Amino acid sequence: MPRIATFGLGYYWVSRDPSKNHDLVRLGAMGKLLVFVVFFGHLIPGNIMLRLVLPSLVDLLFGILFLEFLARFKSKPQ
Repeated sequence: MPRIATFGLGYYWVSRDPSKNHDLVRLGAMGKLLVFVVFFGHLIPGNIMLRLVLPSLVDLLFGILFLEFLARFKSKPQ
């Protein structure tokens, strides 16, 4: 649970000024993509059912959107 709250705090900081927090966006993208990879990795050998993997598609979508944000918007010099 503390990890979820920590990511939530990071997303809040990014929302305050996205142009200054590209490193946090990168961390969020990595986290979201890894959630999908872990769930999918457990699906392949049959460790979990497909219906447990389907919600991780939302994480995959957000990870892709975070990467798109990073590709489109440059960070401000600090």
